[in-house]
Amino acid sequence: MDGEAAVLDDKGRSDYGMLKRALGRLPSPVESDVILCYGFDLLIDCGCGS
Repeated sequence: MDGEAAVLDDKGRSDYGMLKRALGRLPSPVESDVILCYGFDLLIDCGCGS
């Protein structure tokens, strides 16, 4: 499994600058209290063999 941490803007898009602010890397007048983790590249073993 692979994943990515994200903070979403008001339109629901991932915003890297907001993520850095949420992690305390950049000063911000507005703080986000929600950091999401999106999982992808999941491996599934269905037992069907290939």
